[in-house]
Order: sequence, then C-alpha cells, then structure tokens
Amino acid sequence: MKIKYVGHKQQCTAFKPDTGITWLPGAVHDVKDALAAKMLKHPDVFAVDDAKAVKTPVVPALAPNDSVPAANTSTLAPGVTVMPAELEGLDKAALHAMAKERGIKVHHFASADTVRAAIKAA
Repeated sequence: MKIKYVGHKQQCTAFKPDTGITWLPGAVHDVKDALAAKMLKHPDVFAVDDAKAVKTPVVPALAPNDSVPAANTSTLAPGVTVMPAELEGLDKAALHAMAKERGIKVHHFASADTVRAAIKAA
C-alpha cells in the first residue's frame, strides 16, 4: 500500500525499525498492508497516497518582462520533487538525510549551506 508522510516535521523516523525509512515531507513509500494499518492510526503523520487526488500545481502567469526560472530540481523520493528554493526551508538534519538518500556524499560536519549546495549540484 502506498503511504504518504503528511506530518509537520522535517524528517520522521517513526516505524523506521519496521520500514528502514526516514520519512521526509511529502514522501511516498510502498508499505506492507499490516504495517500500513498501524501507521494509518496516526492520521496527522501518515495517509494513504491517492495519486488521483493530487492536484497539478498552478503556475502563475508571467508578466511581460518576467523570465522563466531554470528547471533545476532535486528529487526527495519517487514522485516527490523539491524546487531548489524549497531547500532553503530545510534544516541541517533534513538536508543531510536527503543527501544520504540520494547517495550524495557530504561530510557529516558539513554546514546546511554546504549540503544544500551539494544537493542542488547533483
């Protein structure tokens, strides 16, 4: 069953012993039904991912003198994309977790800005 993290924390380690997953905002993972049932008892943290209910983001119209931003994105999890500007809101721990999940090697003492730059460059 596809489960989505809907909690407010930058990362969540709930059920990590069972799933091996550190959940990040908006992340969706396939979880066994029995475990999903336990996770769904916490509706403020986990929800069933209903891809049909996902709305396409609305892109504001550009004024005549506006330029189109570069299409540089970083992927959090399959199907979840974070624009570089959204990386600014993540703390150091969340950035390190994201880098680790994406296989980006950064020193464990690296600052949030250093990790953020490595993720953008990847």
